[in-house]
Amino acid sequence: MIQYDLLDFQVLRESTQHNDDTTAIRERTEDLRETMETVSALSSDRLGALEQALALAEHFGETHAGLSAWLDDTERHVAMLALPALRPDLIAAQQDKHELLVHAVNEQRPLVDKLNKTGEALIK
Repeated sequence: MIQYDLLDFQVLRESTQHNDDTTAIRERTEDLRETMETVSALSSDRLGALEQALALAEHFGETHAGLSAWLDDTERHVAMLALPALRPDLIAAQQDKHELLVHAVNEQRPLVDKLNKTGEALIK
């Protein structure tokens, strides 16, 4: 009888230890599942932000390339302008060229503003 009592106690003790291990494993598994869900949600949010930033960066690059090409072309035209003239008819012609240049610069203003806004959005 004592032999059976010892065996019963040993089985009960092993069963209790097994239940404690199972409970600990379940708790740890649940903690890991919650951590995984949190990481997954954060990763999803980050992916969305990066995809949006990629689109902005591509737009910024295209706009910048266009503006840079325009500036290079404009610099070549400015370099070809004559020195200030002394005769009134030449002065009037130079003023016309300068007005055309000012007009061209003003036409590019919205593009520069757009580039600035896109750059600010990328910084955020």
